[in-house]
Amino acid sequence: MSSAYIYGNKGKQFAQTDKGEIIHGTRVEVETAVNAQSVAPGANVDAQINAVGASEIYVLVNIDKQPWELMSGVPWYPSSAYSARLTFYPVRQNVTEVYSTSVNPCISLYLGINPQNILGLTPPTNWLEARAMHIPPLGTESVRVRNMSSEVATVTIRILKVWR
Repeated sequence: MSSAYIYGNKGKQFAQTDKGEIIHGTRVEVETAVNAQSVAPGANVDAQINAVGASEIYVLVNIDKQPWELMSGVPWYPSSAYSARLTFYPVRQNVTEVYSTSVNPCISLYLGINPQNILGLTPPTNWLEARAMHIPPLGTESVRVRNMSSEVATVTIRILKVWR
């Protein structure tokens, strides 16, 4: 899943990716949380997620250098922030692809839980399992993109919010 296009139709909205994946809801919004921020080698950029009441959250990342990673904490323990990479599907660790244009972001579903934590769950292996496992946002979520390259990266983080 790489690109998202949002359409609206009489109270129903959906986003369609260039891979044909449909993300639908009664309302779909995209918020830019971080816009083209320069991130030094080995440094991070953080973004708060404002999506209380949404059913699902997708994090869209544009970054022009690699490798990089996406991580977060869990909503009920915000001080664990950024220790978990498994809170996203797919997991974005040591990503060696760049996503340098806004029409082609890296898209990940925020699960809200770390399946391999004390919960004893098996991490999802496909989008259907990921959607069945995720929890709705509580309002304390934040995400982090870490630039693991040896060069300054330009990072944009957008939040795709879906209400069902």
